[in-house]
Amino acid sequence: MSGDLIFVPENTYLEDHTELAQPSGCLSVSIADLKDFLRNPARHFLRNRPGLDFPPEQSVQVDENEAVKLNHLQRYVLIHRVCTLLMPTLTLDDSTSPTTTLRPAVPAGQNPAEIALNMLRINGAESQRERWHAILTATDLLPHGTAAELDMDACLHQSEHFLARIARLLGARIRIESRAGIPVQISIPQNSEKENSPLLELNGESNELRSHLFQLGIAYQRPARIRARDILTAWFMHLVRNILIPDKREKSVYATLEESSGGIFTYQKTYIVGRSDAYVLEPLPPARAAEHIRELCELFTNNLARPLCFFPESGFIYMRTLQEKKDDDVALQAARSVFYGNRNIPGERDDAHLSLCLRGHAPLQTEQGAFSITEFRTVSRRIFAPLLNALRTVEEAR
Repeated sequence: MSGDLIFVPENTYLEDHTELAQPSGCLSVSIADLKDFLRNPARHFLRNRPGLDFPPEQSVQVDENEAVKLNHLQRYVLIHRVCTLLMPTLTLDDSTSPTTTLRPAVPAGQNPAEIALNMLRINGAESQRERWHAILTATDLLPHGTAAELDMDACLHQSEHFLARIARLLGARIRIESRAGIPVQISIPQNSEKENSPLLELNGESNELRSHLFQLGIAYQRPARIRARDILTAWFMHLVRNILIPDKREKSVYATLEESSGGIFTYQKTYIVGRSDAYVLEPLPPARAAEHIRELCELFTNNLARPLCFFPESGFIYMRTLQEKKDDDVALQAARSVFYGNRNIPGERDDAHLSLCLRGHAPLQTEQGAFSITEFRTVSRRIFAPLLNALRTVEEAR
């Protein structure tokens, strides 16, 4: 049944709130795990220690002849998919009018979209609207019916405007190009001040790394409001890119601080573009980027022992308000507003995974204990202070 818990019986933190044992020795962290931790720390703890999870809601099947309008989330998914398909066609050059085209770049292979397009070619269909309709219905993103087709037209229009916005903001400074994930491996001491310190190994594959990674910046696009978790994900990959070196065959990347500090690579900028906001993360020296990665990995391991008082959206608002207003009470009140929400807007605490971890606690209300104000301040500063020092709006960075 949708919403049921899936769990593995075990003596867990949830029973008596005692900390679980942390990993020891050489720490190996995958890029995917650390990104998952930054986006939702409570979910990451529950999945990896007690073995708890909330399955996604099951989709509701409707009659294919019923006129169905897309809801807000479905419209976002559709626009995001269209932008992803259009991104490789985006022209970013020195011209004053960057352009894109509504011709989708369909991945090769016998996927539903490719089969649908082959059928269109056989039947002689040529219009771009027919091509899009075939792709989106074949991939289950668009229901059948006239109402859904009207939604499709609106989404295509919004997608084209959003990509034109990216072109205007970034101009010739960045090229966006699709490429398969590149293997990544980083080995750095967990403690830079101690000899023979256990190694921190960061490994995995990143689809964000592109072929022009070491000459140009890279862009994240989200055709909606940019959230703190989006900025956090971009920040982590920004740190990774600023200590990476391409190998001679350009098939993988690796990092050793001795080589990267020798100036044989180019520091990287990262752009984050939303529907109404756009940011750039300024480049960092490799040694400083490595320190920030160590910090994130330390918090990652602490979160495996017990859920940290780390709430991405609330923590970001707290630190940003503190930076602007210079008043801790004002910043804390802003964080509480995001965390608790109101009758019209759900709060961050309403997340199912976080609610389970918070059972028996009153977060952000006391100065001591689990999920206290003191811990919230400390963790938020450790994560967001260096991020905000590097974060600029695109207008500020020009």
